[in-house]
This record gives sequence, C-alpha cells and structure tokens, in this order.
Amino acid sequence: MCLVLDVMHIFRTLVLDSSKWILSLVSSRKATLAKYYSGKTVLITGASSGLGKEFALQLMRLSVSESTTSPINIILSARSQQSLDQVARACRELSSASKVVVIPL
Repeated sequence: MCLVLDVMHIFRTLVLDSSKWILSLVSSRKATLAKYYSGKTVLITGASSGLGKEFALQLMRLSVSESTTSPINIILSARSQQSLDQVARACRELSSASKVVVIPL
C-alpha cells in the first residue's frame, strides 16, 4: 500500500510539473500568436464544423486576449449556411469587436 502511494505521489508530481511547464509554453505561444494575428483578416474554409470551426473560435478567443492590440477579423466559408451562421454567432459572442463575415460556397 505504501509503495502504491509513493508511486502515485511521484506520478502526480510528474504530471503536475509537466502540466505547469506545458501551460507556460502554451501561454507564451498564445501571446506570440495573438500579436501575429492582431489586426489581420483570416479566411477560414470549412468553418462550419471540425477544425475550421475550432480555429475560428480559437482566433476569437485570441482576439480578446491582452496581447492583441486590435481585433482579429474572420471570413467564414463552407457549404452549410445554417452551420456557418451558428459558428458566426458563437464567434461574435466571444469577440464583439471583431468583424465576422459569412460566405457560403
């Protein structure tokens, strides 16, 4: 029993330490990405679902971060008008200062 607790303690320590390192790496990378995309307009194809949708939402989260000097604008494109409208609504809720344009193709 004591051995299991020691192994669990070591495992927890390793996981927590590595997760702190990963979070610090991600947060510094996030600031770099926010500065890069700040004030730019990004065209996202396939934005109605999957990776395109997630990329749009992540850009809107970056747009409201403290590292962004001006909003990130996005153009969402996909075949499904209804799905694009839902993604656009979610993007506008995340960042009201950003322009979100929907182009169904």
